[in-house]
Amino acid sequence: MYLVEYHRAILHHQCELSETSSYEPRELENALPDIARLRGCNHPRNYGRVLRYTVQFYPLSVQFGEQRVKTSSSQTTMFVENNALTTVTLGSVSIQGSDFSIAQNNCGTTLARNTGCSLEVVFTPSATGGRAGSMSVTASDSSSPHTAALQGTGISNGIGTLSSSTLSFGTQKVGTQSKPQQVTFTNTGTGTLTLSGIAISPRLFTQSNACGASLAAGAHCTVSVQFAPTLQGLLAGSLSIQDDGSGGQHTLVLSGIGQ
Repeated sequence: MYLVEYHRAILHHQCELSETSSYEPRELENALPDIARLRGCNHPRNYGRVLRYTVQFYPLSVQFGEQRVKTSSSQTTMFVENNALTTVTLGSVSIQGSDFSIAQNNCGTTLARNTGCSLEVVFTPSATGGRAGSMSVTASDSSSPHTAALQGTGISNGIGTLSSSTLSFGTQKVGTQSKPQQVTFTNTGTGTLTLSGIAISPRLFTQSNACGASLAAGAHCTVSVQFAPTLQGLLAGSLSIQDDGSGGQHTLVLSGIGQ
């Protein structure tokens, strides 16, 4: 069976028709004009599209968010749905991507029309950073497997914390540079924190640091910031530190007045 979604634009009469109905494939060619005549629509110009009923996952994409490396997320429920008019035969459900696994599979070998079955999926990242996978199942309605996307982010056991969220430089003459102000970045987590970058903008703010590529648990480093205005008025900027811990990016708001 097919799902037929068709629309009509009438050339000579202000008569419009929009419906969704089910037909056998051999009925498609004749069905549209017949229904138009039954509705009293003369001289219809027909156009439409044919959508085949399919088995599908719900949702089609799952985002697990952040998860510490080598620990498992809570279970997320996914469904295999049969929107067809007849029972379908299901093959095995499989996972592509070693960071994802099926904790519970409640799907059998058949799925009745207009019903679904559930699966419980977990995310266990093997490394930090974005992780991707997919879930697939074969069914008798199609020669191609049905798929759903799986995504998550692995994070370390480190937790980065800034000693302040803002730095204010007050008034500074244009063309001169302020004395440095400092902020401390500490790893308050239980594992090593890897730093992937420290950036500052715009160019009227500059930074120097001794943070290195990583911080052990409990360790800290200092970032020094200076303000050198090239314009008069209230000026703003930001410093960001990117790491592989929870939250990932830490932002320090900067401000000063050029005089």
